[in-house]
Amino acid sequence: STQSTWGPTTMMFASLVGACLLAAVAAWGPEGHEATGAIADAFLNANAAKQVSSILNGGTLEKEANWADAVKFQDAYKWSYNLHFIDTASWACKYDPKVDCVNDLCVDAAIQNFTTQVAENHGASYLQTMAEFLGWKFTRSYKPLSPIDAMRFVDHFVGDIHQPMHVSFTADKGGNDIKGDFSGHHGNLHQVWDSSIIYTRLHTDYKGSAGPWITALVKKAKSDAYKDKVAAWSKCSAASNHGACSAEWAGETAAIACKNGYSNVDGSHIKNNYKLGDEYYKANVNIVEDQIIKGGVRLASILNTIYAEKSVALA
Repeated sequence: STQSTWGPTTMMFASLVGACLLAAVAAWGPEGHEATGAIADAFLNANAAKQVSSILNGGTLEKEANWADAVKFQDAYKWSYNLHFIDTASWACKYDPKVDCVNDLCVDAAIQNFTTQVAENHGASYLQTMAEFLGWKFTRSYKPLSPIDAMRFVDHFVGDIHQPMHVSFTADKGGNDIKGDFSGHHGNLHQVWDSSIIYTRLHTDYKGSAGPWITALVKKAKSDAYKDKVAAWSKCSAASNHGACSAEWAGETAAIACKNGYSNVDGSHIKNNYKLGDEYYKANVNIVEDQIIKGGVRLASILNTIYAEKSVALA
């Protein structure tokens, strides 16, 4: 199905409609998003790499990966706050857009909309866009963001939709209301998946440094062992929007949230006052890394579809 694109004013209005349903969340921690961006950078074709660099003013997907989290509390971007996640029914373990993305207020619809904006690449500045909105009625017809903002949102949101606690239960605010201890540190289940598993990995195997870990993930994604996985993850239905099969991705992530995020290693449901440690970490660290790699590969696939290598016409 086709989805309209958003501008700031429409989304500010829509966010107010849905704000009562949604909770304060982060995303992958900064390192997770940077890893997703770095993997995407490594898989871009030459034309896509050139176009992305131009739009990001010489930047990279890795460097810009956390911009959307940095601005979502700023007045100019508060309309984007509710677009980082999907709330589902408890233990539904699937994604139903009609129920879980009302008024297009979710990360699936955000990816569809901003991917379209990247593809159409209208050059209106943010201020020009706002001026156009004066007197404009609240309908979801097309109004563009600046190209750099649209690119930054796609960069970030493709990472978000692969984080299991970003396609998770409304009732516990995406795991934020399930509190307990992970490896002796008190927090909530959402934090475990945002950052605690990643930080444990960094301190266990990379002396606490994210750079070598990100390099290792890129190398893993490019390895022969991952060749078939990458090929499968890059596939998207012909009817998709520029290679963005975000509804399918959300369904995958919702299933992982149930099977891995909300479940102990023995299959029992994780509840308040949980105590999780090495067993849970070892069961899920590869899931986290594969989700990050999936996000990077799929982000690159979108951009490679939009910016396909130009064929040379023979005289």
